[in-house]
Amino acid sequence: MALSGSKPVLVLAPKPLIWQWQNELSTLLDMPSAVWNGKNWVDENQIEYPSVGPESIRKCPRRVGIISTGLIIAGSEITDWLINADYECVILDEAHRARRRNLSPGKEYDQPQPNNLLRFIWDISPRTRSLLLATATPVQLHPIEAWDLLDALGRGSDAVLGGYGSQWRRPQQRRWRCCSGRQNRRATKSTGGLGCAIRFRRRRKDPISMPCGDRSV
Repeated sequence: MALSGSKPVLVLAPKPLIWQWQNELSTLLDMPSAVWNGKNWVDENQIEYPSVGPESIRKCPRRVGIISTGLIIAGSEITDWLINADYECVILDEAHRARRRNLSPGKEYDQPQPNNLLRFIWDISPRTRSLLLATATPVQLHPIEAWDLLDALGRGSDAVLGGYGSQWRRPQQRRWRCCSGRQNRRATKSTGGLGCAIRFRRRRKDPISMPCGDRSV
């Protein structure tokens, strides 16, 4: 996608992993990239590009830019600059950190109150051609978290949860019964279970995306 498309690729990862992402892209794929260190862009040769302010986040010197999710979670001013751009691909590492706040008992199926990271993915999902959410533990506190990730993928693309009238888009408690297989017991074998490592991936005009073990479909 980075080679064939004309738009940038955005990688969001926890701060301890951003330099690992850059190193592995360089050593395994020979792909140049730049890391935002909080103030400036730093490329794969450790050359630093001085910024003039938060707007410099839009002036990445490489096609692939890597940014700490900590900045998104903290509500940094760079968020507004990022969500107003279009992307070829957005990758969110440790995607389970994007979750709703209201997960206390009895409130799991209320209208979601997203944390800053989940709201950011909601906003950026319609602006990217491809979205990949990577996590080994999609369910941390409640199974509805897995549906929230599918919902984030489906924003701007009916290929994930279907269009109007789809049972996946019905009231949330019923939606989860579909997702978990309780609506149709025969569906449980096809999901591969929710405890395994999964990656959710969506591309526009692609078939419906479903969690299938450690694969992107």
